[in-house]
Amino acid sequence: MELTVSNDNGVHVRPATQIVETANRFECEVSIRRGDEDANAKSVIEVLQLALLQGERIEILADGKGADKAVQSIAKLFQDNFGFEH
Repeated sequence: MELTVSNDNGVHVRPATQIVETANRFECEVSIRRGDEDANAKSVIEVLQLALLQGERIEILADGKGADKAVQSIAKLFQDNFGFEH
Protein backbone atom coordinates (compact mmCIF):
# COMPACT_ATOMS: atom_id res chain seq x y z
CA MET A 1 0.00 0.00 0.00
CA GLU A 2 1.40 3.41 -0.98
CA LEU A 3 1.03 6.39 1.34
CA THR A 4 2.29 9.91 1.83
CA VAL A 5 3.79 10.93 5.16
CA SER A 6 1.51 13.74 6.36
CA ASN A 7 2.81 14.37 9.89
CA ASP A 8 4.42 17.84 10.05
CA ASN A 9 7.51 16.43 11.78
CA GLY A 10 7.76 13.28 9.68
CA VAL A 11 8.28 9.95 11.37
CA HIS A 12 10.14 10.70 14.60
CA VAL A 13 10.40 8.53 17.73
CA ARG A 14 6.73 8.52 18.76
CA PRO A 15 5.31 7.56 15.32
CA ALA A 16 8.15 5.07 14.79
CA THR A 17 7.30 3.43 18.11
CA GLN A 18 3.61 3.24 17.12
CA ILE A 19 4.58 1.59 13.81
CA VAL A 20 6.81 -0.97 15.54
CA GLU A 21 4.24 -1.77 18.25
CA THR A 22 1.58 -2.29 15.58
CA ALA A 23 3.82 -4.39 13.33
CA ASN A 24 4.85 -6.61 16.23
CA ARG A 25 1.22 -7.62 16.83
CA PHE A 26 1.43 -9.70 13.64
CA GLU A 27 3.36 -12.86 12.79
CA CYS A 28 4.15 -11.73 9.25
CA GLU A 29 7.18 -9.82 8.05
CA VAL A 30 6.41 -6.11 7.65
CA SER A 31 8.55 -3.48 5.96
CA ILE A 32 8.44 0.13 4.89
CA ARG A 33 9.97 1.10 1.56
CA ARG A 34 11.01 4.54 0.39
CA GLY A 35 12.49 4.42 -3.08
CA ASP A 36 15.11 1.68 -2.97
CA GLU A 37 15.43 1.71 0.85
CA ASP A 38 13.63 -0.89 2.97
CA ALA A 39 13.23 -0.94 6.75
CA ASN A 40 11.98 -3.72 8.97
CA ALA A 41 8.81 -2.22 10.48
CA LYS A 42 9.40 -4.29 13.62
CA SER A 43 12.64 -2.40 14.40
CA VAL A 44 12.43 1.16 15.73
CA ILE A 45 16.06 1.76 14.72
CA GLU A 46 15.41 0.73 11.11
CA VAL A 47 12.22 2.80 10.88
CA LEU A 48 14.03 5.86 12.28
CA GLN A 49 16.97 5.34 9.91
CA LEU A 50 14.63 5.97 6.97
CA ALA A 51 14.31 9.54 8.32
CA LEU A 52 10.88 9.92 6.71
CA LEU A 53 9.85 13.52 6.16
CA GLN A 54 6.47 15.12 5.55
CA GLY A 55 5.38 14.68 1.95
CA GLU A 56 7.50 11.63 1.18
CA ARG A 57 5.88 8.68 -0.56
CA ILE A 58 6.34 5.28 1.06
CA GLU A 59 5.07 1.77 0.58
CA ILE A 60 4.06 -0.61 3.36
CA LEU A 61 4.72 -4.26 2.53
CA ALA A 62 3.98 -7.45 4.41
CA ASP A 63 4.37 -11.16 3.76
CA GLY A 64 2.96 -14.06 5.73
CA LYS A 65 0.07 -14.76 8.06
CA GLY A 66 -1.99 -11.62 8.71
CA ALA A 67 -0.14 -9.56 6.09
CA ASP A 68 -3.21 -7.70 4.80
CA LYS A 69 -4.35 -6.77 8.30
CA ALA A 70 -0.82 -5.64 9.24
CA VAL A 71 -0.61 -3.34 6.22
CA GLN A 72 -4.06 -1.92 6.91
CA SER A 73 -3.26 -1.33 10.59
CA ILE A 74 -0.02 0.52 9.85
CA ALA A 75 -1.64 2.48 7.02
CA LYS A 76 -4.32 3.62 9.46
CA LEU A 77 -1.62 5.11 11.71
CA PHE A 78 -0.38 7.20 8.79
CA GLN A 79 -3.90 8.11 7.70
CA ASP A 80 -4.78 9.19 11.25
CA ASN A 81 -1.55 11.24 11.42
CA PHE A 82 -0.41 9.15 14.43
CA GLY A 83 -2.93 10.92 16.62
CA PHE A 84 -1.45 14.39 15.99
CA GLU A 85 -3.61 17.33 14.98
CA HIS A 86 -3.45 18.17 11.29
